[in-house]
Parts: sequence; structure tokens; C-alpha cells
Amino acid sequence: MKSLVNAVFGIFLIVAFFDLCWAYNSSAGNAMKANPTPESLIETHAPVRRDFTLTCPWFGMVESKETIRVRALTDGEVLAVKAPDETPVIRGTLLFTLGGPRVESRLKSLMTKVTFLKREISLARETVVMKKMGVSYQLTKKPSLILAKSRLAALQGALAQTEGALKSLRRRLVIRARMDGLFTKRRVSRGQEIREGDILCEIVPLKSLRIVATLFPPQGTHLKGFKAIIHNPNGQNITDTVTTVLPRHTRKGATIIYIEGGSVNRNFSPGETVSGKLVLGVQKGLIAVPVSAIIRDQNERPFVFIKGPRGYIKRPVKTGPVFDGWVGILNGIRETDRVVIHGGYELFYRHFNKIYKVAD
Repeated sequence: MKSLVNAVFGIFLIVAFFDLCWAYNSSAGNAMKANPTPESLIETHAPVRRDFTLTCPWFGMVESKETIRVRALTDGEVLAVKAPDETPVIRGTLLFTLGGPRVESRLKSLMTKVTFLKREISLARETVVMKKMGVSYQLTKKPSLILAKSRLAALQGALAQTEGALKSLRRRLVIRARMDGLFTKRRVSRGQEIREGDILCEIVPLKSLRIVATLFPPQGTHLKGFKAIIHNPNGQNITDTVTTVLPRHTRKGATIIYIEGGSVNRNFSPGETVSGKLVLGVQKGLIAVPVSAIIRDQNERPFVFIKGPRGYIKRPVKTGPVFDGWVGILNGIRETDRVVIHGGYELFYRHFNKIYKVAD
């Protein structure tokens, strides 16, 4: 009986062993299918010669070259704002009217003085006429006539000055646009008290614009006259010209340039933020590989994998310009090399666990 139990137990162990082997082999086979080897993902290609357009990115803002600040010409109160904000206006358009108690008091005082002077002038004229008759009949001496004429002239001068002051005050109470442009940056509102010289708003010409841009060009590059590509909001790039390179720089050392021309005037408005790139030239016949061929390590150092007779060789490179999905290689590879253009990172991380150890 004991031998029969041992035999059954032995058969059970043999069946269990074969089941375990079958399960192991089956799972291993599935793993091989689910995780293809890196070589199946690797694609190599020889470098090619390409021409690269050398560009430098810039960022900027549109501004007007001739912005006019509209100022108050007298003290007073803003009675009305006549032009809608951020709308085009033409020269002579009414923008503001001023007034208020102080202004009314000054107007009333000047008008009262005008009335008084006119009455005094009328009396002075009658006096001059009477003096002339007296002199003609030898009833009045000539110096008396001269004195009457002098007083009349003085009164007439005072009237002209007062009427001029009244006219000037009324004119200063009406603020009009001095040129065509955009009514913008209004600083006052209806009912607000203002002082002479206060800035009320700005008028920005719509056809006298420029882009003030900053960039970091290669040292020694003369930018004036270069073509600037501008990214238009509608998706189509436009071009204009660098007209000025300012002698000063930003705090971070960026160069400041002006981009001007018909494209800027036609497509943008003051205050818009824009970007683009500056075309610096063309570098012809440079050895190039697709951008996907460049691998960077944890220190951002670039390298490529070259297919050799016994595997793949990691080789550092010096990269140059990038354009249209290709990167120029200044040194590090030859035209005869077979460069890994797909699968480089799979090669890089294949031995990741051997290269990087977890700290104890």
C-alpha cells in the first residue's frame, strides 16, 4: 500500500513539472512577441548634403513712429468725451469738450469786460467827436483832443485783447484731433477735473508703424537691411526690412531693432505683440541628418549612433543650423557613415540599468 502511494505521488510530481515547463515556455514566447528587439526599430541612412537658411528668432511689439499726446490747454472739467475709444479719427474730429463752474466764471468775467469796454468806447468816440468840433471852433485846445483820441485807442486795444482772450478760451474748451489716426489710451472721463497740460489721450497714425524687436544675433552680424519674416495671425508669413539697429541693448543683452515697411502698416495695429525670424543668409552644402537622428544625454550634449561592423557606435557631434526637419552637422560624421535616424533612443536606453545605478 505504501509503495502504491509513493508511485502516485511520483506521477503527480512529474505531471506538475511538465505543466510548469509548459507555462514557462508559453509566457516566454508571448514576451518575445510583445517586446520586439530594438534592432527591429532601428533605421539607418547615409548623411546628405543640404543648403540651410540661417535664421535668428525675434520677438517684438508694434508701435507708432509719430504718436501724439493730446493735452488739456486750460484748467476745467471734462463735460463730454466725443470719440469712441480705440477708433480711427480724422484731423479736426471733436474729441473732448471742457467746461465747469470755474470755466463759466472766467467766461462770464471776460464777456462782462467786453460789454463794459464796448460801452466805454462808444462814449470815448462821442468825446473825440465833440473835441474835434471844439478845436475847429477854437473852443477846445488841441492837446485835449489828442488826449481823447489816446483814451479811445487804449479802450479799443483793451477790447481787442479781451475779445482775443475770450475767443482763445472758448477754442481751448474744444479739443480736436490734430492728425488722422487711432484715438487711444484715453486717460480722463466725463466729470473729471483737469489742469492745463494734463494728457487726455493719444492719437496714433495708422500708416506710420514699426515693430520694435529684440533678438540675440551671432556676434558681428550687421543686421540693417536684412529681411525679416513676420508671423501673421492669419497663418501666412509676411516680410519687411530691418531699418534701424539701436546702439543700446536690453538688460539681458538682446539687440534692439526696428522693422518697418508696407507689410507692417497693412497688417498690424499699435500695441500688437508679434514674432518672427531674421534671415541671416544661406549655408550651402552642409552635411545633414534628420532631427530624429540627434540624441541628447542628461547634459544635453548631442551625439548620434553610427552602424559599425560589430554593432552601433555612439559618436559625439557638433550641430549647426536646423531647417525643415534637418540639422546640419559641423563635425563628427562623414558622408559614408550609416547614421541611425530612427531608434537612437532605444539604443541609448538599452543598457540604462547598467549605466545608471540607484543610490544606496
